[in-house]
Amino acid sequence: MSTRKEPEKNREQDKTTEHEISELIQLIDDNSETLFRNGDFFKGWIIVILGLFALMPLDYVGFSLNLIPYGEYIGGLLAILAVLMAVLSIVVQTAEERVLGTRFGRALKLRTSFTENQKLILKALIKIRSKHPKFALKDAYNMDKETFTEKRLLEKLYE
Repeated sequence: MSTRKEPEKNREQDKTTEHEISELIQLIDDNSETLFRNGDFFKGWIIVILGLFALMPLDYVGFSLNLIPYGEYIGGLLAILAVLMAVLSIVVQTAEERVLGTRFGRALKLRTSFTENQKLILKALIKIRSKHPKFALKDAYNMDKETFTEKRLLEKLYE
């Protein structure tokens, strides 16, 4: 008898998870303007990038006032450009995770309580929506519910 109850229990859990997923999809779609902002990519990095660009005119001012010889001016410009390229490389490598983290943080503020399971699913759904911000998750969910199972969403989260 216990073997019959376990599959029924698993089906109940699947339905609960399906219902939770549907609710989380609705939450994301209803609050898409709040969650998905255009400036999320540069948040936190814009000051660093602008600071590096601000060094270039300072280098030029030093050169134009004859405070820096021509060779040191060129060397300074090359050093600034090298640091800028390194910072931009880091920005590009960490951009998706930073954007996802920012949007996930906003989503957590929309409701007072999420279970740990819901948080994982929520983050996976935000990751999917971030890749295709113009399309509502509910439309994709209605077309293919198998893509939005707990297992598939966790796979997406760790891709």
